[in-house]
Amino acid sequence: MQAHLTSSELYNRLPSVEVADKLFSDRSALPQLRSLLDEYPDFAITLVHRHFALNPGQVMLTRGLVTQPEQPETTPSNAFPSAWLASGEPFEYSTDPNTPVLPVKLLESFQSAVKELNVPEFEKTEIPILGICRAPNELADHGIYVEKTEGKRNVVELRSLTDRPEGGWGITTTWLSGESRCDCVQMSHVKVCYDSSCNVFSE
Repeated sequence: MQAHLTSSELYNRLPSVEVADKLFSDRSALPQLRSLLDEYPDFAITLVHRHFALNPGQVMLTRGLVTQPEQPETTPSNAFPSAWLASGEPFEYSTDPNTPVLPVKLLESFQSAVKELNVPEFEKTEIPILGICRAPNELADHGIYVEKTEGKRNVVELRSLTDRPEGGWGITTTWLSGESRCDCVQMSHVKVCYDSSCNVFSE
């Protein structure tokens, strides 16, 4: 359905993380979806959402620990897809040459499960609320990565578990297959935290 849309048009149709979290109220499908990742430890299930509204032609590009919108003339030719809709269409990119290519078998299994489990779709877009993203590097023991927004830049920082606020972190946005690896997707105007519980949080 989105074949006629540019990357920025498609991206701008995605909801904010707060709206996406409300749409994904029934999470009974998660255990079965997470089990699909058992053979693919480099990938995770992600709550599909946008960071910012992009200008025409822009993409969300991660360079190291910073993710931000970039124009085509500044986007390198080696920008690799790092997050995908259930259709297989990428909506975020990375400059990391080690970014894994989404396996066709994983995508097909995910698409079948999303349909079978009736995963919710965004209103008027037919885009399922869940997608697939790269699962980056492991966390250091007892560490927490916090992503903060500086203008239209998302910056990830490593912090101590003692920084955890009362009441927990808030919105979970990424789910991995196992209990030994944790990471997160980059977010928009909210702070993102993820820790050794193998869930990704924002507040």
